[in-house]
Amino acid sequence: TEEDRARHSYSSWSTLLKGQIEQGLPFQYGIYSHSIVGDGWRQTDSATQVHFNYGWGGSHNMWYTIDDLYCPWDGCSSMVESAIINIIPDKRVYFRADTLWGKVPLPVSFTGFSELQVDKWIYDFGNGDSSTEQSPNYVYNTPGRFDINLAVTAGGDTCNYMTTQYITALADSLVGNHVMGNPGETIEVVIHGRNTVPLEMLRIPVVYSGSMNLTYQSFSTEGCRTDYFDQQKLVSFDPMNKNITFSLLNYELDTPFLDPGAGPVLKIYFTISGSATFEQSANISMAGYGNYEPTFFGPILNYSPDHTNGVVTLYYKCGDADGNDALNILDVTYIISYLYKNGPPPIPEAAGDVDKSQSCNVLDISYLINYLYKGGPPPICE
Repeated sequence: TEEDRARHSYSSWSTLLKGQIEQGLPFQYGIYSHSIVGDGWRQTDSATQVHFNYGWGGSHNMWYTIDDLYCPWDGCSSMVESAIINIIPDKRVYFRADTLWGKVPLPVSFTGFSELQVDKWIYDFGNGDSSTEQSPNYVYNTPGRFDINLAVTAGGDTCNYMTTQYITALADSLVGNHVMGNPGETIEVVIHGRNTVPLEMLRIPVVYSGSMNLTYQSFSTEGCRTDYFDQQKLVSFDPMNKNITFSLLNYELDTPFLDPGAGPVLKIYFTISGSATFEQSANISMAGYGNYEPTFFGPILNYSPDHTNGVVTLYYKCGDADGNDALNILDVTYIISYLYKNGPPPIPEAAGDVDKSQSCNVLDISYLINYLYKGGPPPICE
């Protein structure tokens, strides 16, 4: 059935398109001189939006506010738009899933349908695994976007139903690094981002707290995966509470999305207090604060990634327990004195954790002796 936009109010047109998506039915949509596919629906605080697939290699596939679609040609108008609705899949075989995306491990329940007298069901989950159940339960343990194919055999004939990139399993993250510096020095904290789906915006809240006093200086995306983003700014900054939020956005339509991948997305520069000591440290948390949460925005999904804090400490040499900038037998005796004779702790204590076990103990003594005198591996502090 074809429906014309001009015959509907904004409200009834929104209800019509929303109803198709809620029934699991994509619709063919006509704009001036081009046909596109509507395959998603969402309501934002200020607008009703539909996700449209334009073809063209995906360059304009994204969420659009109703009556504000991408249409750059003379003659474009919302009043010449139309939708072909109630497009029903081939009922010889098709399937549905109870969830289409989420974080790994991602459990998905599939339900297969067919009007045929099916002899055999075969699912291909898009990652090499399969099932012969009609309605299997499956768990995706690795991230990715997966094509799902269901084949049925009935009376000697085989029918297939396939949906590309139907399931999206995420293991996306923001990760801060461990940075060391000297009192009064400006240091660079690098935030690494991993994304499974294309992105057009990253919102990164940062709280730089802890016993070490840091002063925010600036940020950059030079050398990062996001260095071509056309809008990069602070959207919140509270130096008293040490809160700051960065927004990295692809604003122009002709700016490409951030492809799936992993690597640096943001560099933040802080100055360490001139009175900082080895006992102090600062956490670079991206858990969020107030109304600001870590969020990835894209034409397919908006979601919150996992996050791992960064850490800032004063510079130290791993294994240099006595802080004299050299690794030798004096460091071994220093750790022994600390562990068994109530001597002072390593400077800082993390310098004595040479096997990276999260504690300084007798195994670190053995590890350091092995390195110094038996050709063992070098210290590997956090």
